[in-house]
Amino acid sequence: MVCTVADALQVVEKVKSTGLVFNVAYQRHTTACYRYCREVIASGEAGRVNFITALQSQCWYKGRMERRDWRGQKALSGGGQLNDSGSHLVDIILWMSGLQPAEVFAYQDNLEAEVDILSALSVKFDGGALANFSVVGHAVNWLEDITIWCEKQTLAIRGSDVWRWGPDQPYGAPEILPADTLGRTWGPDENFIKAIRGEEEIQSTAADALKVIQLSEAAWKSAAEGLPAAVVR
Repeated sequence: MVCTVADALQVVEKVKSTGLVFNVAYQRHTTACYRYCREVIASGEAGRVNFITALQSQCWYKGRMERRDWRGQKALSGGGQLNDSGSHLVDIILWMSGLQPAEVFAYQDNLEAEVDILSALSVKFDGGALANFSVVGHAVNWLEDITIWCEKQTLAIRGSDVWRWGPDQPYGAPEILPADTLGRTWGPDENFIKAIRGEEEIQSTAADALKVIQLSEAAWKSAAEGLPAAVVR
């Protein structure tokens, strides 16, 4: 949404004070597979979230460095892939799980760029759940992989499908839930217009985006200092 926590807090307050409709284009909030996982976790059906892994790889470095575009300039972008497409990965994990990050330990490599290209984040949440985020900005392929281990179920997003394991499948194949069986998928533009018309609630809020930059700032601090950093909320 913005490049610093301080700016994000100003946006959140402005939304509150004006009462205007505000939407952040985190399009996964209106995508069926992510909504399904969020609903299962929120319902308690899967039990407590214990551990999450989230991986994203992209040919990000080459495009930024060859074109020398604004994304590779820290003064304009605020950060590298963690702050760009990586923010979508961070957002959707926080949104699906409902967890609040408490502390992060991060390693990052800029590969001689101004901004982060490779990020390895280990996160501890309130309540004790753990997560690993791998943001790989120097790769030949686009790939995402998300798995959430809960007490009673394991949920994995593979493409637009959800793979689900229950307690009776410790070594078996997962139940595969195809995207077209998981519910409605629409987009942030449609959601924004319908919210203006009073037809539905905003699905991706300024408060959601604030959580992303709070975790990202803590990760940058940790990587710079070589120590765990608290996520200031």
